Amino acid sequence: MKEQNIRLFDAAKLPDELGQVRAEMKELADIAKGIEHMIKLQGDGVQEGDLYRTTVTTSEVKRVDWQKIAKSFEPSKQKIAGNTTWSERTVLKLSAHKK
Repeated sequence: MKEQNIRLFDAAKLPDELGQVRAEMKELADIAKGIEHMIKLQGDGVQEGDLYRTTVTTSEVKRVDWQKIAKSFEPSKQKIAGNTTWSERTVLKLSAHKK
């Protein structure tokens, strides 16, 4: 069974507890973003750790500016194509190793 981290809270200090937890989460999120950036810099592929594996994949993402199209009311296929852009997206997938 997995060990659970249980914290007892004083109701009068709940705002402080929440603030502290959110600050810790922000710090950890910033650390995670930095690690993700370093992994993505190594390019597409799989990287194995002792406990986790990362998979980096780069693909194109198609976006249509529907607001621009809607403003013109009766858009033609050419107008839709003219307001459609392609951009590159890199995705990192994190998964736990099975024991």
